[in-house]
Amino acid sequence: LTPTSKQRNTQKGVLPRMSDGKVQKQKHESCCGIGEALGALTKQMVTPVLLLVGSDWYLFCFKFHFDWERHPELAFEQTVSVRVWGKLAAFTLIITMLFWSYLKTILTSSFVKHYPPPDDLTEKELASISTCFRCGLKKPRRCHHCSSCGTCVLKMDHHCPWVANCVGIKNYKFFILFILYATLGCWIFTANATHVLYSFYGSHLGFRRTYDPNISTMEIVCTIVTVFFGLVLTSFLIFHTYLISINKSTLEFLGPKKPSPYSRGSVLGNFEDVFGPLSARWFFPIPSNFINSGWKWDTSSEEESVSVRDLEDGLQTLSAPLPGGLGLGEAPGSSAKKKKAIKKTLTMKSSSNIVKKKVVNSNIEEVRLIRRSSTQELHT
Repeated sequence: LTPTSKQRNTQKGVLPRMSDGKVQKQKHESCCGIGEALGALTKQMVTPVLLLVGSDWYLFCFKFHFDWERHPELAFEQTVSVRVWGKLAAFTLIITMLFWSYLKTILTSSFVKHYPPPDDLTEKELASISTCFRCGLKKPRRCHHCSSCGTCVLKMDHHCPWVANCVGIKNYKFFILFILYATLGCWIFTANATHVLYSFYGSHLGFRRTYDPNISTMEIVCTIVTVFFGLVLTSFLIFHTYLISINKSTLEFLGPKKPSPYSRGSVLGNFEDVFGPLSARWFFPIPSNFINSGWKWDTSSEEESVSVRDLEDGLQTLSAPLPGGLGLGEAPGSSAKKKKAIKKTLTMKSSSNIVKKKVVNSNIEEVRLIRRSSTQELHT
């Protein structure tokens, strides 16, 4: 049996449409429900990350410090040490911020279907936004369709299996904070686990091999994995810091190598585009104020420069004066008249190019027909 058009559209991920052309709303659109949130916490690579973070905190507090089982005397001395309590408080704070940022990254959606167009978007601007042919939703600039999630994502950066979610405009700040606190936590843990590394790799590092039989397998595995993640996350943090400074997403960075048209002119301005106005809220995984909705992006500076370049090229190639009596050296009466004249001139130029292309194409077709007829006569 051949599938119907509705079944084919469903298989392709296209939302069914009603008779008036509007896309039908799917049921259970919210991705922040309790069932889906619990499902996100138990799939893909989320559970191993949570286990590693929890294991590192346990080892840091009850094996590297306050180890009453193996070193009771040292543990008793550490209970009255302000330095030890300060280290535990700092590491616990970082782990808390890490968990908070991680959960916010997982449970925060950047899907188009969860964020309708804002009220300040005019009907003309809304009509100019293209529609995704795969999911049938509106697809503003910097928006991409995620094949893993099956929907469009506002200012999509990438799909991350480690957070079981797409990283987009709404959770990008939380993702960066997660990487920041995870990197700090990895290196603080490594600095306090040097005795584990020396016990097994001391001879390779120039130290005398001092094997400690009391070190558990859990300490060895967690230390090695934490060092590996520390190196990876450090490079990842540097890369995303650079992307924020130039106001590009990962997908845009992998595209054409040209300056971002969405840059706000300064590094601080580009950071504020992600984290909001400079304040203490930058370091907390809470939504920032004055963040772009993802539906409308300001590229007026680049568009103005492009218009000026097009005008200069047009004035150099066109011999006729500008419409409205404007000569090459004459200044228009107002900016509105100037813009209208520029638009009309560029329209005339593009239309003349189209006519020339049509004439050339017709001449080419005539030559081809003559060649075919002459070849047939030769054959006969």
